[in-house]
Amino acid sequence: MSRRFWSNVFAVAYREARIVRHDRAFLGVVLMQPIMMLVIFGLVLSNKPANVPWAVQFPTELLDNADQAQVAINQCSRLNPNLDSVAAIIDAARTNPQVREILSHILTPRHPSQLYEALLEGVLLFVCLITIRLRFRKPDGLTTGCFFLLYPIMRIIGEIFRVPDAPLTGPFTRGQFLSLFMFLIALGFFWRVWKSRPKEMTNDR
Repeated sequence: MSRRFWSNVFAVAYREARIVRHDRAFLGVVLMQPIMMLVIFGLVLSNKPANVPWAVQFPTELLDNADQAQVAINQCSRLNPNLDSVAAIIDAARTNPQVREILSHILTPRHPSQLYEALLEGVLLFVCLITIRLRFRKPDGLTTGCFFLLYPIMRIIGEIFRVPDAPLTGPFTRGQFLSLFMFLIALGFFWRVWKSRPKEMTNDR
């Protein structure tokens, strides 16, 4: 893609951020989301078990499962007597293919939920918002309303592949339940858009 295209994309993003006071923060969250998810990938074990070809395994799972940890220590210490602790095994798994092979039969395959969220709440959401902004340059505030509409949808989908970190609220995880309130904020912005359209049409004439 040409440099001019990307210049136009970021120019529109910046203009939208100036129109509604908090848009800049929203766009920042969207752009930072993939980076945040990649940073915590494998550090926070909240991924549901999976039986899909792209499932991943996290050596940090040994920290939360004493039985798995003992099995891993027993097998890895035969390979190298220095691998007599979970920390040593996790460190060796980064560079030692034999250790990774041993762990592949011990660890639970899981959904790479952080990658799902990076794609949904970061890449896909940004593409949707910038497309909406390029297509509907007026009325102002529409992009912000769409953020509050689309983000909770992406979040609710992403939460499906995560282990709940708090008691459920009905059928919803805490993240899904709190996301529902963002729909009300979206309605508020859409109401503002609807109220401002007649005035803008009059000014255009």
